Amino acid sequence: MPCCSKPARHANACGPSARLDASVRAAVAHLGEEPAVFGGLLDWLAARLRRNAQDGDALGPTNGDLLALAAAAGECWPAQLKGYARDTPAFERRLLEAVQFHDTFTGRCAALSLLGRLERFTPDAMTASSVALRDVAEVQAAALHYLSCYRRLEPDSLPRLISALRDASPLLAHAAGQQLAALGGDELLAEPVRSQVIQALAVAIAHPASRRELCLLVRERRSERSFRTHGGTFRLESRGPLAESLGESLLELSGVSSLLCS
Repeated sequence: MPCCSKPARHANACGPSARLDASVRAAVAHLGEEPAVFGGLLDWLAARLRRNAQDGDALGPTNGDLLALAAAAGECWPAQLKGYARDTPAFERRLLEAVQFHDTFTGRCAALSLLGRLERFTPDAMTASSVALRDVAEVQAAALHYLSCYRRLEPDSLPRLISALRDASPLLAHAAGQQLAALGGDELLAEPVRSQVIQALAVAIAHPASRRELCLLVRERRSERSFRTHGGTFRLESRGPLAESLGESLLELSGVSSLLCS
């Protein structure tokens, strides 16, 4: 029986990890028969990430396989993954280093998945997202995809998120708006914080920088207007002025979007 027969809460919003090859799927299915092995896998991964970071290693292929396996297993046992991270404070920092320094895009995507499934948007998680949004197309797509995984905003992250609404990169400003909307859409923000965020979005929309064009790399089938990478086919799609994206985040955060769609 597949280990993920019962999706975790928020799994639909968060979505599955980046496409997994057959060997990873087979290994995860095997773990389904021995879920206790997942803890040992996380210990092994954490030890290798720590050792390679200290030695200046490029975080090579073995770590990439472990990251992919852990990310897939994390979909099956999110509570065990979060418990492990809670008991191993340095684990999140090791995942950030993997996003920054791992030498394959699949490994970096897997590290982003693991960070997202911890559900806490911490300063390390924000740094990882910011780094990933300046990476290759596949990693950018993963960074945007996993924004919806985060369910709790750490107080230290809020000033940086608000500041990012006026980042020099329209993509980073867009991601900040999306992240704030995702965190606040389920009434997970206290009312004073929600009001602060709504005000910050309104100020960002009114700023001249919001007139800049927002372009996203969108995965699609091969066409004359697209380009192919190792992880799929992408095209650059204009989404109009940045203000449009920030406005959508503002409507979602304020609850207007749900009223309009009802």
